Amino acid sequence: MLLILCFVVSCFAQQPIPISSPRVAIVGAGAGGASCAYYLQKFTDYQFNITVFEKNSYVGGRATNIDFDGVEVELGASMFIEDNKILYNAVEEFNLSFANSSSDSTSFALWNGESMDYILEPSSNSVATYLKLVWRFGLYSIAVVKYQQQTAMKTFLNEYYEKYYPLSSLNSVTGLLKYTTVAAKDLFSSIWVSTNYQNFVQSLTRNNYAQDLTTIHSLGSLVLLSGESSLHVDGGNNQIFEKWIQASDADLRLNTAITAISKTSSGYAVSYGSHTEDYDIVVLAGPYDQLEIKTNISVSLTNAQYVHLHVTLVRTPHLLSESSYFNNKKTPQTVLTTGGDKFNSIGLVGYSDKYQEYVYKVFSYQSLNEQLLQGLFGKYSNKYEKTWYSYPYLSPISKFSEFKLAENLFYLNGMEQLISTMETSSLAGATVAGLLAQGRNTTQITVP
Repeated sequence: MLLILCFVVSCFAQQPIPISSPRVAIVGAGAGGASCAYYLQKFTDYQFNITVFEKNSYVGGRATNIDFDGVEVELGASMFIEDNKILYNAVEEFNLSFANSSSDSTSFALWNGESMDYILEPSSNSVATYLKLVWRFGLYSIAVVKYQQQTAMKTFLNEYYEKYYPLSSLNSVTGLLKYTTVAAKDLFSSIWVSTNYQNFVQSLTRNNYAQDLTTIHSLGSLVLLSGESSLHVDGGNNQIFEKWIQASDADLRLNTAITAISKTSSGYAVSYGSHTEDYDIVVLAGPYDQLEIKTNISVSLTNAQYVHLHVTLVRTPHLLSESSYFNNKKTPQTVLTTGGDKFNSIGLVGYSDKYQEYVYKVFSYQSLNEQLLQGLFGKYSNKYEKTWYSYPYLSPISKFSEFKLAENLFYLNGMEQLISTMETSSLAGATVAGLLAQGRNTTQITVP
């Protein structure tokens, strides 16, 4: 009897004492917040109890799409490339589909505010298109900038995905500082890039980041020159982030704005509305100033100003070749500006079968007045405007905000001052997930 009793006691003594899963509050359901939730559970086999708070009524943050008169349009982050392995792999993992790209994707015009600097005629042959670009911008300028782009991207992929992941601080890796500390204009001038090609690159930075070469750091300009085909998820890129949150088994709370976070003896008190809940870990997955959260925690952040971008959708029966503003019958369906105008870019995004009319998207620093709209599109049928803080000004920078602000308090959006894309925001979320999973992971901590 004594032996049996001892055996029973021994068996109970060997059983682990149940420990409740750490409670994690993620503030923001964009690319970074969704990625963090997904990879936290993936690395640890669901060892966390996660709540995702989102002040908007939808998941995706600045990856937002709407149905505009029967045409699906991305208002924010619209494209990524095959080298963006986190996003690309997610599309395959969740059986999502890529949307068909436009056949006119190679056709564009450069507008200097008064006249067309250059028009690339559409071509189905990529070699022919490349030769046209070489003829216009010069082989040397294209080649030397391509070399800088490939060097920067190789450094990024090696150091951020392989060598150092999950890196504890953006400041611990210095391989890209040669590109983030200098303005693109200064870099290109130092390697004798032609004015024509600088204007072309500036048209891309104005379209993608609403900044000129004189103000954007070099890395911000080089990431736009990958040469790969742009990809877009059929039905909206935000589906990736919805799938990540669903797969994480997180408690998703939409329309819930966090008003305060305070340090307690055991963790953090997170307040929203008239409620306060306790969490062990908090991850801030949105620009700090825009979160508008009161806190008793002293944090050190590198200042980041965000672009206030206007996105205007217009439905019209007229093509841009009919526009009185450009007054050029050869005007293609994409117009990029090199400077000196009230808009950054115009592009055809679809055709409304319902109304038998075209839908264009315009990026601008300010609201488009009626005179400009009618000059661009003639008599148009419908208009939609969205204004938001779309991405940070990528000014030259040598010091980045840390991922870890305090014990068990993390911040994702310092990554945006390095590169602001859906992929890098997702990488920031996966990085914090990797840091939190260390010591408790059940799988290899790697991405994608």
